Amino acid sequence: MSAPFDKNPPDTAAADLQCRELVELITAYLEDALPAPTRAQFDAHIRNCPDCCTYVSDMVLLVQRIGDLREQWPQALDRARLRTLFHNWRKTS
Repeated sequence: MSAPFDKNPPDTAAADLQCRELVELITAYLEDALPAPTRAQFDAHIRNCPDCCTYVSDMVLLVQRIGDLREQWPQALDRARLRTLFHNWRKTS
């Protein structure tokens, strides 16, 4: 395997996907927006590269956790109320 962040990664059409290219494609991967040939290269790479497999797993977990936070985030009305409470608290402090 080449260094994860080679300055001149090979063309993906001519060679296997490189680590740096995987990092650049992670958003499209997570959004299931990669073209089929690129997705196949991506999947093959993470099967054979433990570091990238860990990176992708971490990114999936991060996206899930952010989604969990959104569900727990106060509703717009609650946020306005919290801002008012904070503003009033600052006036009295």
